[in-house]
This record gives sequence, structure tokens and C-alpha cells, in this order.
Amino acid sequence: MDILFTTELVFKGKTETFAVTFHDDRYIFQSLNGSTRFSIRREEDEWHPVEPIDDKLKNAATEKLESYLLSQH
Repeated sequence: MDILFTTELVFKGKTETFAVTFHDDRYIFQSLNGSTRFSIRREEDEWHPVEPIDDKLKNAATEKLESYLLSQH
């Protein structure tokens, strides 16, 4: 999988850098140190985390995805 972009997000009170990839209809956020991984899927114009995650993290991740996707048009 090719990395679409990298971004910094706050996870458990610490800023971590995540590589974002796309696979199997979901965007996968993998921390560069390998300790954290979560994914988000877009269904009917709404973002849904695949695994349960904190609302703050979900909102920050979806904002980054929206910015990335808008920059591709």
C-alpha cells in the first residue's frame, strides 16, 4: 500500500505522526513508531471509525482526510 500522506494527531495526550494509506475501502492511520493503528470508512457521506476510537481523534482524523481529499481535486 502506498502512503497517501502523513499527518500529526494527538493520541492519548501525545502528538504522534501517522502514515495514512487506503485499502479495502478504508483509510488506515498507522503511527510511524508502529504502536497505534486505526481505520476510518466513508459510508453515505459520513465518516465511521472501523474500530472504536475517541471522538476527538475521529474528528481530527476526518478533518485531515477531508483536507487531503479536497486537495486532490
